[in-house]
Amino acid sequence: MSVLSLHDLTVREGPFEVVHAISLELSTGDVVALVGPNGSGKAALLRGIVGLAASHGKIMLDDVDLGELPAHRRVRHGISLCPLDRALFLDMSVRENVLMGAFPRAARHGVGQEHGVEQDVELLRRRLPRLAERWTVNAGQLSGGEQRLLGIAKALMARPKFLLLNEPTAGLAPGFRSAVTELVRSGLTSPPPGVLLADQDLDLMIGMASRLLVFRHGRIVEETAPPQSAAQPRLRRRLEELV
Repeated sequence: MSVLSLHDLTVREGPFEVVHAISLELSTGDVVALVGPNGSGKAALLRGIVGLAASHGKIMLDDVDLGELPAHRRVRHGISLCPLDRALFLDMSVRENVLMGAFPRAARHGVGQEHGVEQDVELLRRRLPRLAERWTVNAGQLSGGEQRLLGIAKALMARPKFLLLNEPTAGLAPGFRSAVTELVRSGLTSPPPGVLLADQDLDLMIGMASRLLVFRHGRIVEETAPPQSAAQPRLRRRLEELV
């Protein structure tokens, strides 16, 4: 089981420090949700971890200091980000996008080695019949919900140890939201990757996460378990005020 550890991590975007001295530990199989308003730094934290924003402090994946590596090498070590814009190749087909997601495997294991790629492709086709029906269609012709599913599927094809998700269900219809939830929960590996999730959908986060981190002004100000019991209405109301 792998562990992703952040130690006093700060993240800058342009001249501004937007995440301040975050320390966090996440293990394979964990699902941790960031709860907070827009502009609180949640998405910046995800970008800092994957190397798309300037950061200072320790980002350790097992015994590897990812903070010393560029973004493409962090992906090879087992970090995948699915951003709000899905990061798709819009002029390529659904199938081609899925296969592009598997390239970090070649970087880890050597070009030409399959390492279960075709098995994972077939697994995704079974789990995502909506995408299977659109298999040869260019990603740019998909609906917003279909593109969101494809972005997560593409990120999972790298077989990451840790999956970072920025608002995976934003603007989605209920059917797509349930498909996203199931895809993230199951992953493609056993155990599934650890997940660090930022979203505005409190029901999604309560239903998926084992821990909720309350994020305010670039800092984690509180950690709590999801208020799944009706006996915790005050906690849920307070969380609703934060998203």
